[in-house]
Amino acid sequence: MMGVQVRPLGAEDYRAVAGIINSVEAPWQTNEEETRQEDEDVTAAGGAVCHHVAIENERVVGHGVVRGAAGPSRLQPYQLELRVHPDRRGHGVGHLLWQRLQEDLGGLLPISVRAWVRERCPEGLTFARRRRFAEVRRAGPWTLAVAKADLSALLPALARAAASGLVLTTLAEERKRRPECLPALHRLRVAVDADIPAAEPYPLLSLKDFMREAENAWADGFLIVRRGDEYIGLSCLSQSPVDPCELHQAITGVRADCRHQGVATALKARGVQLARERGYARIVTYVDSTNAPMAALNQKLGFVGGNDAVLMEWR
Repeated sequence: MMGVQVRPLGAEDYRAVAGIINSVEAPWQTNEEETRQEDEDVTAAGGAVCHHVAIENERVVGHGVVRGAAGPSRLQPYQLELRVHPDRRGHGVGHLLWQRLQEDLGGLLPISVRAWVRERCPEGLTFARRRRFAEVRRAGPWTLAVAKADLSALLPALARAAASGLVLTTLAEERKRRPECLPALHRLRVAVDADIPAAEPYPLLSLKDFMREAENAWADGFLIVRRGDEYIGLSCLSQSPVDPCELHQAITGVRADCRHQGVATALKARGVQLARERGYARIVTYVDSTNAPMAALNQKLGFVGGNDAVLMEWR
């Protein structure tokens, strides 16, 4: 296509890429630092990152990236992100980016490539289907307006947990009480990841990567449930990098043999309580369409959402 050039992403391009992501993914937002960190985390773990930008009239109008494990053991699909600025869609920019990424993939030989596409973006779904991507499953953001949450209905879950001998604490508190807690928390995280309902297993998180996550975590929002010194549940809240009124809630999980005891409800309830104490307006979390128990819990607590993201796969 005349006037558009595709080249490898440079360090100076991350700000523009973050702007494109924000224009496409709203209300979900990011920033230059977080966008850069995604690539750096994969590279630091020994993975492969192929990231390109499309330039038109010296302006970044699109970007495409594939990330995944390197070497002979490619047990997980590579992840694709491809976005074009809304005012340049329909001009072949996405086609050029995908062509370049296919060249990269030819040397990496992944088992498959997966990408999330917004249901509200029919042109994105059409683009993917024309390139032989097939739907795998759906997920979507669930949002809780903190001011509307009925804490009177949530606090009994915290009281019941305390009455049964459970302690709801945080990473900040645990590191003071038990400085060597991270390996035990890592074992819990691995067990929880392996048991989350999903169309495919979660990648195994190494202790090194978990410790790096913990160092970068919001320690007051890393919620933990323990019985004595035994960790049985966790939930990770982080502050939005661009919206000071919003919290993001990542994994919430309970060890399999400790379920149906109100642990997940207590973790979620404490998250709402914390958000209100700290003055946050919203909590946003993503739930896979195959994870019916968590979707039901979110709905019970007042989260509103749906499966507006479609996971597409190319082989």
